Amino acid sequence: MAKIVGIRFGSFTKLDNFLTDNLEFKRGNICIVEGDKTEEIGEVVIPPYDPPADSNLSQLKKVLRMATKEDLEKSSENTKIEEDIVVIAPLMKNF
Repeated sequence: MAKIVGIRFGSFTKLDNFLTDNLEFKRGNICIVEGDKTEEIGEVVIPPYDPPADSNLSQLKKVLRMATKEDLEKSSENTKIEEDIVVIAPLMKNF
């Protein structure tokens, strides 16, 4: 039976619930989940638990897999690019 796991994106963003089938997660694991437009990387903050009997699980997206070394490297690269954009963008408005 599917379980629910709580995933957080970034340091202070909201917590979202996702479905997991046979994957074992612990608090602090980094995983890849279905996002609105693409896959997203997040941290497990609530380990898997059985959903309440009256839960509508059809609205929840799925955890796809544990994050790989490549996923973590790509996430780090993307974070660096985002930090560079924050510094450069205000300078570009004068051009």
